[in-house]
Amino acid sequence: MTQAASPTLGSSGAGMAGLVFDPSVPAYDAVVLMELAHEAGETAAKRFLDEYWELLPRRQDRILSHLANGDMEAAEDAIISLKITSAMVGAVRLSSYCGHLQDQLSLGNIADTTEVASDLGHLVSAFVRAVNGR
Repeated sequence: MTQAASPTLGSSGAGMAGLVFDPSVPAYDAVVLMELAHEAGETAAKRFLDEYWELLPRRQDRILSHLANGDMEAAEDAIISLKITSAMVGAVRLSSYCGHLQDQLSLGNIADTTEVASDLGHLVSAFVRAVNGR
C-alpha cells in the first residue's frame, strides 16, 4: 500500500504569494505601535521594536531551517513567534502571512522553503519601506 504524498505549498498551491502581495492587507499599521506605546510606555515600545528588528533575521532563519529540516513542529513554533511579534509592532501583512502559513502547516501542507524565504524577504522589505515612509 503506497502512501499519498503530503501536499506542498508553492506558487501553484495554496496561494501564498497572493497573500504576500495583497494590497488590502497593509504592510505596516502605525496605530498598533502607538497603542503599544500608550499601554506600555514609549520606552518599552521603542525597546520592543528595537529587539524586533534585531531578532527578525534570526526568526526568519529559524523558520527556514526548521522547514528545510522537515521539523514542522519547530517550524510552526517559530512561525507563531514571528506572527505574534509582527502583530505587536504593526507588521500586519507579515503577521497575516505567518498566520496563513501556520494554518497550512497545521493542515499537513508542507511549505516550500525557497518560496517561504522569498515571501519573507518581500514582506520584510515591504514593512521596512512602510515604516520608513517609502
